[in-house]
Amino acid sequence: MKMYLFFSHKLTDAQIEDAKKLGVDEFVYLPEDLQRKFSNIPPELESVKKYAKDFEKFLENAKKQPWFKDTIFVIIADHNGASAGKSSLPLHRYKIPLIIYSPTNVKPKVITKLSSQIDTMPTLFSLLGISYQKKFYGNNILDENFTERAFIGNYEKLGYVKNGYLYFLTPDKQIHKMKINKLSLNNVQYIEDKNISEQEEEEIITYYQSASLLYENSKKTKN
Repeated sequence: MKMYLFFSHKLTDAQIEDAKKLGVDEFVYLPEDLQRKFSNIPPELESVKKYAKDFEKFLENAKKQPWFKDTIFVIIADHNGASAGKSSLPLHRYKIPLIIYSPTNVKPKVITKLSSQIDTMPTLFSLLGISYQKKFYGNNILDENFTERAFIGNYEKLGYVKNGYLYFLTPDKQIHKMKINKLSLNNVQYIEDKNISEQEEEEIITYYQSASLLYENSKKTKN
């Protein structure tokens, strides 16, 4: 099974090993000219339509290949441009697409649930009917019991978005709560809310603290 990688980064050894466990035996990277092109998209662009033409050409060519009917294309982003600020969490800069495309295997549908990148693999496995045993933090977006929430962060803040609020942890061990007053593709407005319940505090701390502990323990196990 081939994995086509439409980005300019290289996979880590751990990512390659994980992919091989899923049956991937060949990794196909973007040509160098497209790597340079996609790595230098101006963050202030109103639309990336002209850059999407390269994907359209690839998909049109893929439709002519014998392997197309057995292929699932997963198109996802990391974040928008100018999202890596040290002091703020501009939520609109973290809105990204997730497109799962396979005409013979996946029925067209538009999902508008608030979710995160970590939900991609559980959702994909569900569509493929694959059972698995894995410590995923993400969940199947298509599940009717899916809880809408998202995780964002930068160099100093760890954010958690749920029920119209942004919660975030800061290096001084403080928890902040901001009501998302207005959100568009180009801007976000917050209103500070100082009323944080113990349940809200426990929820955000548990997510990030447990993830940190599991990561540290996994490194010790490998060593």
